[in-house]
Amino acid sequence: MKMTTRLSRLVPVLAASLVLLACQAGYGEPEETMKLEGSLFYYERIALPEGSKVRVWLEDSTEEPIAETEFTTDRQVPLPFKLEFAPGRLPESGEVILHAQIDFADDGPRYSTRHEFQLDPEGHQPDLNLRVSEGGR
Repeated sequence: MKMTTRLSRLVPVLAASLVLLACQAGYGEPEETMKLEGSLFYYERIALPEGSKVRVWLEDSTEEPIAETEFTTDRQVPLPFKLEFAPGRLPESGEVILHAQIDFADDGPRYSTRHEFQLDPEGHQPDLNLRVSEGGR
């Protein structure tokens, strides 16, 4: 009889523990991310000054930001970049706009581009070796 009483008290505690464990099963798992990688280049024979800033950002057709990266570089072109974002941030159409800008350390925006394309939500990415133009888009 005592054994049955102990078990009857233990069953609700075990059940509650299992419910809590099931609720936390997805907790802490990393969220799925998409990666978009590429590089920026230009044809002009002008060296980038030390401390030049590079900004690359992705947005949808309504100019809603999806991802952005910004860094200072002492390298020369081509300049690699990587954007990471949750796939749920992509519009259903997959139509996005990628912007890139290179600012000289002492002179402000120098090179830029605007590239419209369709991004595959399955993760097949296009070739993103983008030419930036002096002063223009």
